[in-house]
Amino acid sequence: MAGAGFKDFTAGSILTASQVDTYLMHQAVMRFTTTSAADTALGANKAEGMVVFATSTDTLHIYNGAAWIPVAQALGSGTGYMGAWQGYTPTFSNLSVGNGTTAFTYVQQGKTVHVRGRITLGTTSTVTGLIAISLPVTAVSSNFVASITGRAGGTDHILYAASTTTTLSISAVTANGAYTSRANTSATVPGTWTNGDNITFSATYEAA
Repeated sequence: MAGAGFKDFTAGSILTASQVDTYLMHQAVMRFTTTSAADTALGANKAEGMVVFATSTDTLHIYNGAAWIPVAQALGSGTGYMGAWQGYTPTFSNLSVGNGTTAFTYVQQGKTVHVRGRITLGTTSTVTGLIAISLPVTAVSSNFVASITGRAGGTDHILYAASTTTTLSISAVTANGAYTSRANTSATVPGTWTNGDNITFSATYEAA
């Protein structure tokens, strides 16, 4: 378990497996090539507060219970190389990227998360309904706004983003009456999606 406290070992002391797992492992800085390598090596034995040094990027990371966060971001400074934007791979609902391309990055400065992304459709990409994109860090609430645009059927569109604590869903903006409203994206809304069409967004929100 973590949080065992400090132990001053003396000559002749017997070091038990439990002491190695607590005093030593949880309070030492472990070295791995990347945080992904740390995930593979540690598996389910990761504990909140563990520290890892990634030798491939010379960056220090803290495990927050869900992910490895660069130390500068965890402390809220957001400056220097440890506050650099980093890539993430979202999951999608009602969108198959196929041979299209994606570029998603985010940076967390304390409790503030900035995220941006772009999806460019390919010849095998498909849209089947209301598109939803997962966020890199869980939000404290769903009450935040994103800026989002897209190109569907070769025409540029202003889109509407609705948020939950874990996703952004994308709707079309329609003008069928006196006021604009929104309609779920589909294979033909806001246009018939085709090769080269895209969705681009940016958002800022408070982390949970």
